[in-house]
Amino acid sequence: MQGSREAGRAGTVTERTSASLRVRPGRALSGSVRVPLDAEVAQRALVLAALADGPGALLWPDAPLDSHLGSLLTALRALGVPIETDAEALRITGVGTDGLRMPSAALDAGRSYTALALLAGLIGAQRFGTRLLVHESLALRSVERIVGPLRARGAQIAGRSSHAGAPATPPLAIAPLVDGEQLSALDCELPAADAAAKGAVLVSALFAAGSTLLSEPTVSPDHLERAMVMLGLPLRRVGSVVCFEPRDWDHHIPAQPALALPGCTTCAAYLSAACLVVPGSRIALGGVGINPARTGYFDALRLWGADVQVLPRGDAGREPIADLIVRHRPLRGGVLDGEVLLRGRDEVPALAVLGSFAQRGAQLYDVDPLLADHDPHASALLGVLRATGIDATQKAGALCVTKLRHPTTGAVLASDDPQLVMAAVVAGLAGEGESVVEQGVAALLQAHPGFLEALQALGADIFLQGTPDK
Repeated sequence: MQGSREAGRAGTVTERTSASLRVRPGRALSGSVRVPLDAEVAQRALVLAALADGPGALLWPDAPLDSHLGSLLTALRALGVPIETDAEALRITGVGTDGLRMPSAALDAGRSYTALALLAGLIGAQRFGTRLLVHESLALRSVERIVGPLRARGAQIAGRSSHAGAPATPPLAIAPLVDGEQLSALDCELPAADAAAKGAVLVSALFAAGSTLLSEPTVSPDHLERAMVMLGLPLRRVGSVVCFEPRDWDHHIPAQPALALPGCTTCAAYLSAACLVVPGSRIALGGVGINPARTGYFDALRLWGADVQVLPRGDAGREPIADLIVRHRPLRGGVLDGEVLLRGRDEVPALAVLGSFAQRGAQLYDVDPLLADHDPHASALLGVLRATGIDATQKAGALCVTKLRHPTTGAVLASDDPQLVMAAVVAGLAGEGESVVEQGVAALLQAHPGFLEALQALGADIFLQGTPDK
């Protein structure tokens, strides 16, 4: 049954690059859904499973594979890792830390910066080289925080620079290590909290001759660290400092025969936002990942007085999960600082939309570095907000949103960012008439398959239309 889920819903959706969304307000949301798979957790688990000794499985019944996870899956298959998919799980036969083989062509990370980083850490330690390609939506994103630490420990890796002094961008070219070469110990400090760059360093640490010590200004999402500790690997963390010490490690990673995965924190955030802007709504979201490093959005909701009940359901591979009960009620709004927003950076657009319905509006501070990862000019979010009738300004590092008195509708261009599309949909559900999201829909369908279906199952009146590009 290999490839059955890739060839299903996700396979047809990737062609709909000209698709648009029609959003009609008026219906209160109700019901219960299980949120889609969290790709950020799944990608890291998939890499460790590929390097494990023997067969394992990542469980997520009936989950459509997003393009982020699909790109990494395809790349690992090209590196010689047997992977099959069925209705219950991804089934991976790990090849061990020394079993990867040279791919026959360049590897494509697609739209996933996380996949690019994990593959860079993996390939940089091998005795074969290749190129790592990305979708055009990532073509201008700096890879300095990935390339710098890997090069410092001996990896032969380089990005592309448009001119001298310009930051390196994808694609990445990686040359093989020669006989006698091995990645060395590393002591590095990332200039900003960056889970992807941290992932590249920690994956490379699995192949390094010495210890790895990495620090960040604040803690970024720690999905990889949790997975490594679960597998018994020699990793320790104190605050935002992580240490990997392989001195007494036998370089074997145990396979996990049935590893459960959490539901997507980001999808849950935007589904809850839709509930909070539509009067009369009450929804239940099942199996949501509530890793503390990813829950800044839900902390913000608590500060704003939202009615969100969290029902803990234990762990999924050391990732805490919960069911959420969300009920509509007016929000206070107010000021949010960078620490809260950093732990919910993909949810900043949702908070901006919610702020427009809150009694005090919203003032979101220190958003510049967060928005820069989504749009080099930090203007796309403002464009989406204003297109939906929301009065938003950005100055002195703060995004200021005033209370929305008369929601408007119309055409919305959401760049090529799935989070901006979801924000436009949420705003449209509370508008006064039909709205049309005309750009970025393919990015949403690829990054978060199942999100629109979940909204529809909760009663949202959303219609996908468009013809596939040839």
